[in-house]
Amino acid sequence: MDIAESPLQEEINRILENETDRPFFSWSAYFKVRLPNPIVIEDQSENVFIDPKEHEGIYYPLKITNIDFRRDYEQNAADEGELQVVLGLGMWYKALQPYRDYLEVVLTRYPKTEETFDDDNEREILTYTFYAIPKVEAIAVGEGSDLDRYTRNDLDTMGIIDVKFQLLDLSMEKLRSVTVGGIFRKVKPEDVIKGILSKETAEIKVTDNGPAVQNIKIIEADNSEKREHIVIPQGTSLLDVPQYIQRACGGIYSTGINTYLQSRNWYIFPPYNTKRLDKEDKTLTVIKVPSAALEESERTYRMDGTRLIIMAPSDSHFDDKGNEEFKNMGNGIRFADARRFMSELVETKDNKAVAKRKKLNHEFLYMEMKVEDENNNNVPMSSDNIHSNPFVENTKLSVREGSVISFLWKNCDASLLYPAMPVRVLYMKRNEIRELHGSLIKVHESIMMRNKGMTANNFQQQAAIYVYVNRVDAPSSS
Repeated sequence: MDIAESPLQEEINRILENETDRPFFSWSAYFKVRLPNPIVIEDQSENVFIDPKEHEGIYYPLKITNIDFRRDYEQNAADEGELQVVLGLGMWYKALQPYRDYLEVVLTRYPKTEETFDDDNEREILTYTFYAIPKVEAIAVGEGSDLDRYTRNDLDTMGIIDVKFQLLDLSMEKLRSVTVGGIFRKVKPEDVIKGILSKETAEIKVTDNGPAVQNIKIIEADNSEKREHIVIPQGTSLLDVPQYIQRACGGIYSTGINTYLQSRNWYIFPPYNTKRLDKEDKTLTVIKVPSAALEESERTYRMDGTRLIIMAPSDSHFDDKGNEEFKNMGNGIRFADARRFMSELVETKDNKAVAKRKKLNHEFLYMEMKVEDENNNNVPMSSDNIHSNPFVENTKLSVREGSVISFLWKNCDASLLYPAMPVRVLYMKRNEIRELHGSLIKVHESIMMRNKGMTANNFQQQAAIYVYVNRVDAPSSS
């Protein structure tokens, strides 16, 4: 059965005919000089300020060339970005480069209509503020040159310069410096995380005078057991608290843990949990379609309430290392429970002390492995032979069990995605609709100018999205 004859075609048609969710945006940028700072430009009154806004420390580039946002929900804690702009040589050398250690950039995304590319007042304008660190060589900075003898006007007349900036999250830079510690009694690990993060972030502000963290969003914990004591050593980084509790205080999730700050929302989540589709309102559905279908229309997604549904090319990449890792590293685990050694080490009966392995050990398979209907399980001892945290051990197995599938989402709106977003992948295989469940673990969004010329302001957005999925036959073999 061709996809055009399947029930998936109905949803594809809804996306292609969608008039509400439109992938048309323009972007603007301006630089701000952070105050206070020790920099004094001696000749600023004479030839530095051109635009009246520059007296307030605000500078507009001539053009945005490219914007990249990289969101790694597995390994990182906040967005990494890159901005490329065109600047007048005078603005760069006389106004911005002296403040290169004290720059911020404000990026604004404006929704546009399809027909006339006018402002679309029915949709939200989004604004992002970052620390901006220039990525330039010494010659571009002006070191060792004779540019000092020219005025700003002279230099602006002489030419332009392309400058790339690394973008760093304002809130994350504030949170990195916060340390905590304390003793908590008769409390769930999840509640300790909520309490510490809420208390410590309540009064932290960033340079636009807004809160560093607006919301703390924590996925419900697998571990609901109250512990007699949870001790957080003084001097522990606030960013490390969830991971510390996961590792040393009984655990939170059985499928890993990570924290991520995105758009001033702080997420705490299990990145490898593929079973949250029925528990979350905001989900992502990916429909794999032939590439030709995507070339016919710029519309590639729609919102169905809180559900995001997108189309992606059928030539997605599927990386399945599950079987190999299970064979090499084990599809199960064994370890002794330290908590049971004092109370359940032996049973005494008839003047005999008998130790029972099943009462002292945790032993479990993550999934059954067979070769020609015979068991081929590999259940090694944990590298930590004795401890009391099954959540850590289960995490090791969950990582091995899954696979990663990646898609290209053309004409996207990546602001609709969030860390560990539950994902459903639909595709055709052997004339049947197949389904994968997974968790969003990485997004790389690229925003590029559609047209050439200094006045062009029409941008195309696309994103590579990576999803951790439950193990099945690779859909790319369809």
